[in-house]
Amino acid sequence: MAFLALSLLWLITTWKGFRYAIKGQLPAHRIWMIRSYAVTLAATSARLIFPVCILLYALMHSFHLPEGGIEHMVVEILNVNVWISLLLNLLVVEWVLLRKGEGTRTK
Repeated sequence: MAFLALSLLWLITTWKGFRYAIKGQLPAHRIWMIRSYAVTLAATSARLIFPVCILLYALMHSFHLPEGGIEHMVVEILNVNVWISLLLNLLVVEWVLLRKGEGTRTK
């Protein structure tokens, strides 16, 4: 489900950036393409965050594997990991855009 949401969000942000470029609204195009990059790089961020997620999972479960074994643990971590990386990337991008005063141009 997380990868489906990631794919849809990537298509939406890229499409909006493309539409603003076609209309000649280059500042809005720039903002939406920055958001698209943030969504695109979520997969890279997920790989960087994965070890932290494993450690947090182990701490929350007292360093015991769940009933399904390591496979069940990895599936749970991967689902959460994608959401964390996507949210983290988008929060950082929106914070930077708002700090520069650029996030309000697309309204």
